[in-house]
Amino acid sequence: MIIRITSIQAKRNSLERLVSNLKVIMKEDSLQRLMAMSPSEREAMIGSLVEAEDAEKERVKKEQEDQQRLEELEIKEEKDLKSQPRALNAPATAAQGAWYFYNQSAISFGYSEFVKRWGSRKQEDNWRRSEKEMTIGGEVTDTTTVDSSAFNQQSLNDSIAKLDSKARKEAYLAQIPNSPEQIAESNKKITEAYYNCGVIYKEQLNNLNESINSFETLDKRFPDNKYKLPAYYNLYRTHTLLGNTEKADFYKNYILTNAPESDYARLIQNPDFFREMKRKSEVLEVFYENTYRAYLNRQYDQVIERKAYADQSFPANNKLSPKFAFLKAMAVGKTRSINDFQFELEDVIRSFPKDSVSMKAQEILDFIKGNNVKATAIDTIPVDTNNLTDPFAKSAKYLFDANSMQFFVIIFPKNALAPAELIAKINAFNNIDFTDQQLTVNNGNIDLNLQYIAVMSFESKDDAMTYYQTIISEQNLLDQFDPQLVQYFIISQTNLSELTRTKDMKAYTEFFQQKYLQ
Repeated sequence: MIIRITSIQAKRNSLERLVSNLKVIMKEDSLQRLMAMSPSEREAMIGSLVEAEDAEKERVKKEQEDQQRLEELEIKEEKDLKSQPRALNAPATAAQGAWYFYNQSAISFGYSEFVKRWGSRKQEDNWRRSEKEMTIGGEVTDTTTVDSSAFNQQSLNDSIAKLDSKARKEAYLAQIPNSPEQIAESNKKITEAYYNCGVIYKEQLNNLNESINSFETLDKRFPDNKYKLPAYYNLYRTHTLLGNTEKADFYKNYILTNAPESDYARLIQNPDFFREMKRKSEVLEVFYENTYRAYLNRQYDQVIERKAYADQSFPANNKLSPKFAFLKAMAVGKTRSINDFQFELEDVIRSFPKDSVSMKAQEILDFIKGNNVKATAIDTIPVDTNNLTDPFAKSAKYLFDANSMQFFVIIFPKNALAPAELIAKINAFNNIDFTDQQLTVNNGNIDLNLQYIAVMSFESKDDAMTYYQTIISEQNLLDQFDPQLVQYFIISQTNLSELTRTKDMKAYTEFFQQKYLQ
């Protein structure tokens, strides 16, 4: 049942994103049509829109006033009816009849209740949709919002609606693009919306024909758009699925001819390309985690060596390159001269000027220069590196503190279960049985072959064990998994870091049994 609900919610979210992008296209097209008009035509169009809005406001206001008078009259009639005495044995009249529509009192009450709940309604289809907006183009659409841009636009529409006729007219005119930069920005919004629609239709709604229509419309309207390669690859894949060999070959040949070194060309030639890249990315992430932990463990020479290995073994300028560079700089600062440290920090800033590591590197440089530091290493420099501590001292193993923060963790081999599906089930379980604790669920890697899901966080061992006993006894949640493959623990934050460093599952299993289960 949970899986079905999750699927329905996912489809609903996809439809909302689709509608949001379609509304962007409709609005920007409307604005550009107004832009193409002469000033007098534009003034007349906006004037007609404002007059129509004013007329609608007046109609609604009059309808509400009429409704209020009708309600007051009905309430008065109902009170008068109740105040009239009736003989004990007198038969009920039609006004007190059993059938609803013969009973004026019941009709009045029902009407009043309807108005209380839904307000005054014009006779029309889809009357429940109480929130509507009129776009510049004059079309009425639902105002369901899915992202901040849509929300901001709705807030703007609401603000404009409160203005008087003259100010509202000026506000509408101000939204019309009238410079090359504004037109380019409008086209950018349309381009992105068409591409998003194509992806949503293909990947989330499985509507291949509409996906093709979105991508081909994008290509026709904006031949040099920045999404040309991914759109053509999607068209190649979609036409292949539909058996349209001729069209599929057209898009494939374009990519192979015009972008032979692109990832899309490599993917056409090797269908496992992205799977292999994903594997490399996972290897990179684990390699970085171990390099980071080597730094925490004060193994600075190893950090420098691992950074050199990463440069040789992984793609240049990968997503973790800035962090590797910064870790190396910090390791150099711990082991070499201030001049070497400054050189490494400056290299980080030059190489990754837009990454947050450059800001940290600059802060350290400013401190060194401002305080005229001449030490041979940075041990005396108060550097904030994300509040890094060293929980991996040689004397530290698994430490027990019943009153420290605790996690419930599920540890399992990769591909033994679907993490996203299990996380959805655990969140549903938490929302029913542990609503007041505001728990969150996250996941991570122990190594390349072992993963974990963590429920965070509990204030003490006792709170965590209450959760542990409840969730492992929940039928149809965890009992479906092979106990030889999937293990459940309570673990502190410090001990989880230790476990991810040592990978020593056997040692922690014994520790857990001694400290938590006995």
